[in-house]
Amino acid sequence: MAPILIVDDEIAFTTVVSKMLASQGYVAEVANSGKKALSMLESKEYDLVITDLNMPGMDGLELIRKIRESLGNQRIIVVTGYPSQDSHSDAVKLGVLNYIVKPFVPDQFIEILNQAIAN
Repeated sequence: MAPILIVDDEIAFTTVVSKMLASQGYVAEVANSGKKALSMLESKEYDLVITDLNMPGMDGLELIRKIRESLGNQRIIVVTGYPSQDSHSDAVKLGVLNYIVKPFVPDQFIEILNQAIAN
């Protein structure tokens, strides 16, 4: 099984999600910016990318667009603390598997993640 890439500028969030995924037997790697995530995606395959939307520099939607250009069908889930109809619509048009609002219920998050990887 390939690792999961978590992209979020909030270190506390990436730490919690990494530990949650590890407890489920997943290997998680972290990028704290869109630029770092793209660099990591160039050199390694990931089963899933979990990205925040609001990040300095490159936001999550721009990151998703760039991933689509270079990797096409990479599985992506959006997790955001600042949901909006526009960002939800844009994310769906870009083919994300799910759009999750922070804070979320950990068990539901793991279930969504398991489904995303199984597909």
